[in-house]
Amino acid sequence: MFQESPSGSSYTPVVSSTGMAYRPFLELGEGGMAKVYLARATGPGGFNKLVVLKSMRISDLEDDALRSMFVDEARLSARFNHPNLVQVQEVNVAAEPPYLVMEYLDGKPLSA
Repeated sequence: MFQESPSGSSYTPVVSSTGMAYRPFLELGEGGMAKVYLARATGPGGFNKLVVLKSMRISDLEDDALRSMFVDEARLSARFNHPNLVQVQEVNVAAEPPYLVMEYLDGKPLSA
């Protein structure tokens, strides 16, 4: 789903069941079980904004324990609503690979 295109300059877009299309264009990082991408969300009527996609790594899709941890993280993080936390806007655990759509906040990482 988030495979690089043959040109290597962009990633395959994701279309959700809600009609939103997410086009990843920059890999932001990688953790223990997922990759994180900056993406453009587009929708009806010219809707357009930057979001962050967190996607389970393709190589880990067959690992039931990692898949369960990713789904648990998705469900838990979608419940949080606090001004100091990034908001989760969509969770799709039925997709291959499963992914979360989160708000994009421009700024320095906490480590900086």
